[in-house]
Amino acid sequence: KSDLAAAAELYVYKVAEDGSLVMVDRKANTVKVGDTTLMTKLAGKGSYQLVKKKQATKIDRKILKTVKAAKTSAKLKKGGKVTFKLSKKLNKDNVKSITYTSSNKKIATVSKKGNIKAIKAGTVIIKATITLNNGTKKVVKMKVTVK
Repeated sequence: KSDLAAAAELYVYKVAEDGSLVMVDRKANTVKVGDTTLMTKLAGKGSYQLVKKKQATKIDRKILKTVKAAKTSAKLKKGGKVTFKLSKKLNKDNVKSITYTSSNKKIATVSKKGNIKAIKAGTVIIKATITLNNGTKKVVKMKVTVK
């Protein structure tokens, strides 16, 4: 027997191979439970789990804590290159998109894939804006010093 109340709001997570839960698009996969009907359309094959809002909030916080830069600083010579990498703890299946920006393109540029190229001497902040599947955004930074 279910302990779900009528009109409860549930959140859908995909179960990864290692047993961890992966976010899915919240807009498309938030489920309202009616008196006797539960309907949702899930993209892709695999196992899914429905959780209540309180549990979903805990899961989301745990996932958000893994969104970090692998390195927070780098030193390059003019013409040098480095890639902005995220923590290995972050399950990339939780990431919808990543955009990168440079605080000063005259000092260092960054590509859509996070490849940083040193142009001239100075210090620049490279920002990665990570958008998770539930729509949450987090900005992480790397300080790049060009000598």
